[in-house]
Amino acid sequence: MLRIIQKMPIRDLMNDNPLTLRPSTGLHRALGLLLDHHVVGAPVVSEDNQLIGFVSEQDILRELWANDFEFNINHCIGDIMREEIVTVSPSETIDELAAYMVFDPNKLFENKASNPNRMPGSFDDDLEQAQVMRPKLYPVVENGFVLGTIDRQTLLQAFHRLAAQLEGQKATENV
Repeated sequence: MLRIIQKMPIRDLMNDNPLTLRPSTGLHRALGLLLDHHVVGAPVVSEDNQLIGFVSEQDILRELWANDFEFNINHCIGDIMREEIVTVSPSETIDELAAYMVFDPNKLFENKASNPNRMPGSFDDDLEQAQVMRPKLYPVVENGFVLGTIDRQTLLQAFHRLAAQLEGQKATENV
């Protein structure tokens, strides 16, 4: 299964018809769209589909909290969107994205690099120390244009399908 995952590009799994928002979209409308589409966030794009920002449920919740849970009709997504966005390329592989989502390789390997004589801990201990909190959803971007999105649940669904296929093949081989 590892070889399949290492070769599978994000373009094969991405949602190629994602919810996108405009900076002029009102906060209340944006929240309704996120909920209706069952997504945790959305790229904010210009009229020509160029990525200019990103907004998440957390961003909206923070804005609501800061305003005593009142929707200000003058607040738009452009007022709260983040402009520093982690994006992925459609040609990156799903194993690269999965690794990025769950650990920081610098933290994972820094103990060994800084002290080569260090008695190694278990890989599980090292991996736990290298955990990171990263976004659940990523815009898939090429040349500044949003081609789609990919999220953690989509990766997990793909891994689940692959494992089921492999189990089915093994069962067939054992008959």
